[in-house]
Amino acid sequence: MISKNDVADSAVARRFVPGRGLVERPNWRISAPDRIYVPKVDEYGLLLDDYLLVTKVRNYLSRDATDGGFSIISFGGTHGTGTRALQLLFKDRRVLADIADRLRQRPAAFQALFRVSDIDHDRTRGSHAHRLELADDVLVLPDRDQVWRTATDIVQRGIQ
Repeated sequence: MISKNDVADSAVARRFVPGRGLVERPNWRISAPDRIYVPKVDEYGLLLDDYLLVTKVRNYLSRDATDGGFSIISFGGTHGTGTRALQLLFKDRRVLADIADRLRQRPAAFQALFRVSDIDHDRTRGSHAHRLELADDVLVLPDRDQVWRTATDIVQRGIQ
């Protein structure tokens, strides 16, 4: 469990970005129903770990896409280091097999949160993680036709 003091102490995260050097951002966090995931930083504010959130939902951008079974998959890190760790996900057969095992029923919508760690901070090449692991169980999201049809209608009204 993370206390308010832990969050306040790690409110800023630093990492290296190629061509830009050291960048500083708020230490973004991911809130789950039962806990908050906050990337850890060292005494200089450099990231020690980060998170990558993978979300899959039905493609609600058009009626054909929704009815055709198409999906939208979003990959987002709490910082760029977490987002770049996507390359680790696609290279790690063990993690991919674990996710496939957890999603045997092929849900239309789910989220998977990964902790990325063993981060190297290089002033020239940027900050890169070398390790990725599931941070929590894969969460199957509710999937009801009416919810997706309503989302599609809202998007279509916005486009017109």
